[in-house]
Amino acid sequence: METQIAQDMGRVLNGLRHRVLLIGDEYVLSSDIAGILRRHAFHVVGPLTFAAAQELVRDDPQIDCAVIDIHLHQPRLEPIAMRLRALKVPLLFVATLGIAKVPPSLADVPVWGDAFDHASIARHLRALLAGRG
Repeated sequence: METQIAQDMGRVLNGLRHRVLLIGDEYVLSSDIAGILRRHAFHVVGPLTFAAAQELVRDDPQIDCAVIDIHLHQPRLEPIAMRLRALKVPLLFVATLGIAKVPPSLADVPVWGDAFDHASIARHLRALLAGRG
């Protein structure tokens, strides 16, 4: 049974953590990424499919950055990434399948692809967030 102090402390800690929107249509892979992010103290919103994320980002989604799992022939990647960019949300692409085809309009978005170096995704996100100001 959780005490009131533990509940209050959990709310405070959640307020201090960066909120990361996680988007990916491969649920197992996205769940693995979510676990990595949570272990590095990020508050993960998702994982969401591209369709569900599209609904979320119509308004201001109250997130600090977004991680998008990309692979070849992902037709919904560009519209959602451009919307997030319009909201000034830093983006990080993840190539969990080892293949990334980034549209030319998004060529400046960093791509994380080392599935075995879990700490590096946290470093990438913290660097993006530090430059957000």
